Amino acid sequence: MNTPEASFLTWQQQFRTNKDCLQYLKEMKWPNGFMCPQCGHDNGIDLHCRELTECSLHINIQPDHLITLMPIT
Repeated sequence: MNTPEASFLTWQQQFRTNKDCLQYLKEMKWPNGFMCPQCGHDNGIDLHCRELTECSLHINIQPDHLITLMPIT
């Protein structure tokens, strides 16, 4: 990645939150949108609990993780 230098003040203004920083990194890594390095699939799923994007064809969610997502009735 070849990025221009920025002053600390400019950097603070551009990346006010972690979300701003993650969005910038995604745009640098995938300027034309998400692309799976394994299969070339262009549909990614954002896993906010781990702050990463997984290929929707390769995602592996274990059943015990689904339990925490279900509402308790």
